[in-house]
Amino acid sequence: MSERKQLLAAICANPEEDTPRLAFADWLEEQGGEDDVARAGFVRAQIALDPLPRYHPDWLPAAHDILRRWGSKFGDWRLELPRIPGVSWGQFRRGFVDSVSVSSAKNFVQKGGRIAATVPLLGISLTDRNEFTAFGRSPVFGRLRRLQIAHGRSFTATNTQELLALPNFPRLTHLDLSTELVANDGAAAIAACPHLAGLTELRLSENHIADAGYTALAKSPHLSNLRALHIDRNIGGTTGVRALAESPNAAGLRELSLGYCGGPDGARALATSRYLTKLEDFTVNDFVVESLEATANSPNFAGLIRLRITARGAKAVAESPHMRNLRELWLIQNTTLDDAESLAKSPHLVNLRRLNLSGHILSDKGALALAESPYLGGLCEGWLFLGASPDLTQVGISALLNRFGHHPAHMPAPGGFPSLPEDVRF
Repeated sequence: MSERKQLLAAICANPEEDTPRLAFADWLEEQGGEDDVARAGFVRAQIALDPLPRYHPDWLPAAHDILRRWGSKFGDWRLELPRIPGVSWGQFRRGFVDSVSVSSAKNFVQKGGRIAATVPLLGISLTDRNEFTAFGRSPVFGRLRRLQIAHGRSFTATNTQELLALPNFPRLTHLDLSTELVANDGAAAIAACPHLAGLTELRLSENHIADAGYTALAKSPHLSNLRALHIDRNIGGTTGVRALAESPNAAGLRELSLGYCGGPDGARALATSRYLTKLEDFTVNDFVVESLEATANSPNFAGLIRLRITARGAKAVAESPHMRNLRELWLIQNTTLDDAESLAKSPHLVNLRRLNLSGHILSDKGALALAESPYLGGLCEGWLFLGASPDLTQVGISALLNRFGHHPAHMPAPGGFPSLPEDVRF
């Protein structure tokens, strides 16, 4: 076996370790070829990027730098991977593809060994729920750390229970069951599963989970290591939100995506929670102004780096002294002139680096208010304006470009500004 193959085999055999990857990067650099040196730099850059959460202020500049320097080579590096029927290779992470999308669990059982010998396999996305219990026959399934079920509203509570009961169910760190039919019983099964004690990220958005499901997750003896919880677009109310706010499991949360706050009472429970004090990324889709005011004005959220909130909360955000640490603000729904002016006049948003008005109707007056703000100068590092508007003419566009548009990642495009994805994935 050649030295290159030996190094790659060591990476595949130890997918969670950085040392074999860095050893491979050193070896590539010693070869001296242009492509080898480029790949070595890419491996090191992605390893350095990986510990940063996507909302960290340093993440986006580093991600753009990786795309700028090595993005043109991704296709060539992918061609080094074999074609395996029913298997789609995932994205680059820590310098290597480490996940796959499979058409069926049976296909993974048959080909999992070959996949794991080709890439440092840590994640899988299953797109067909038929015979998913076949995973129980896979010797590779138990080594996974990230699992996504991507059926689209066909994975039920019963399916969830059957999956978690597999004897070789892996010790996951990330579980994504978004947009399925997990419901309360599925949430309760997740809460009761001891195999999920190492889970740091749980995504259950849009799953028909109500108060009972929220409460089960809150009272789970196994979910104390959660750092990210996505439970938006469910049907939980005040009781469920209060249970989350009063749960010791919330003490480690850095990222919470929540839909309805449970009304003003639920919002006040979040705002006064003695556990929910370390959030850095918060999404709230509530439309009740009083609820949005309660959260925006809470000292609990003084550490927020990224906030996604309905536009009805724009004024409360702008007026809150607890928003001074904010680096990224997304306003969901249409903004008004009053909203734009509130943001422009806020001394509390002086550290803002990214402002996303995706899909909003912004007028020239609103654009001019933002462009003339004495506090939003930091937006030149990452200004995001997405969406066209009949009320936004060249006057407003020019004002925004003159103030914010010179950053190389945000050059003007026909009809407005270019769209940058929320998460630049590799």
